[in-house]
Amino acid sequence: MSASPSDALSGKPLTPRQQRFVQEILVDGVVAAAARRAGYSAKSSLFSNNQVMKNPRVLAAIEAERARRAAPWTRETATRALRQIAEANVLDYARPGADGSLELDLWRLERDRAGPVKALNVVEKTDPVSGAVTRTVGFTLADRASALMKLASVLESEEGGRAERRGWVQGAEAVAALTPAQLGRFQALWAKRRRRGKGAAIDVTLRDFLGEEALHQRRELAAAEVALSAREKAMERAEYVLQESWGDLEFHRQRVDDQSDALHERSQALARAEAALKARGG
Repeated sequence: MSASPSDALSGKPLTPRQQRFVQEILVDGVVAAAARRAGYSAKSSLFSNNQVMKNPRVLAAIEAERARRAAPWTRETATRALRQIAEANVLDYARPGADGSLELDLWRLERDRAGPVKALNVVEKTDPVSGAVTRTVGFTLADRASALMKLASVLESEEGGRAERRGWVQGAEAVAALTPAQLGRFQALWAKRRRRGKGAAIDVTLRDFLGEEALHQRRELAAAEVALSAREKAMERAEYVLQESWGDLEFHRQRVDDQSDALHERSQALARAEAALKARGG
């Protein structure tokens, strides 16, 4: 039974040379040429090719890569490509040498990593005496700043779309939260604007209506605060008048008490005088 692509890819990962072969075989479909470009030696290329093409993981990887390339471009595909350029780093393609310099590692230059590479420069020099050939390989990455700006624009556009969707949800929630009286006023405002042929968008009308309602509520609150302040002052005046009246009542009560004491003393004096007269007459 042959292994399915998912089963094949779920095992041990491909070696760097096998990964390179997967990319190269899709260039022209020539197995021998793809094997040589992938790094297999000329002497063992035929044997290696046969072995590679019999490897179910390699076959599954080839089919997966072919399907990926055949897939139509989408917004997500473009965003992913921009991210690859924006996130590209020299250490993705080179490694520190023994002397501290960076050495380009072509085995790491896979298809996805090759996307951010703008140019690959190969300079060969032949020593006139010894005939030895030295090769210097360098590369230039794509403009990272430009990719970041484009990616930021895409992300802002996506955020704008999400914000618009959130706005509709929030708008629906805001309408649902209106009281019957407020809903009636909102519908009247929307109908009025539609008749005039301007500002008929429901989200704009809702925003303006909520703003007017908030202003109306602030005015009502301010008026209530003024009325409350006036009532507090009236109550303070009434309390002052009540205290004045209470003071007058206390004063009159004291006078009544004094007059009552005086009458009581006069009554006692009269009683003593009457008793004295009776005693004389007797």
